[in-house]
Amino acid sequence: MNKIFQEIASDENGIYHSQNQSFFGFGMSKTPMTKHHLEIEYSGCLMKVYYELGNYNLAKIETHFSRNTYIPEFQIKTTNHYRRLFNRKLNSLIIETNEVDFKRFLEAAFIKTELEQIARDNSFQPKMFTKLADGSLKFITEYSLEFPDKIKALKSMIKLYKLLIDRYV
Repeated sequence: MNKIFQEIASDENGIYHSQNQSFFGFGMSKTPMTKHHLEIEYSGCLMKVYYELGNYNLAKIETHFSRNTYIPEFQIKTTNHYRRLFNRKLNSLIIETNEVDFKRFLEAAFIKTELEQIARDNSFQPKMFTKLADGSLKFITEYSLEFPDKIKALKSMIKLYKLLIDRYV
């Protein structure tokens, strides 16, 4: 996994480092854990990627926009796989927002970056939201890494963040 992150950092002109740890889990067994941290600068915005594998298996990706940047309020939900059995045309990633243009942009971005397909094929269920903090707007995505296409999802998320930065910066 380190080699793959190093390749991504090299391709994106980013900075990568990892930290290996182990801790005592249930029954005093040693549990290994690796934290991967990747920073990518794109058009003056810094994307931070955190992958924690071994304990919680979680990913977090965030970037900061200036406080003056307006990104509409929205919520991303995922369609239940059982509902999709009966309606194959239903998108896996459902965008709830009052801004029609933003919804169309995200739907197109999910298809262009292949995130929609990853969600269809895996249990990829991202939680995306914005948050005002430290005088800037943070765009944050969190998701579980309990699916096989972890690296494909990461590369697609980086593409999505670049599309957002291109649109709003």
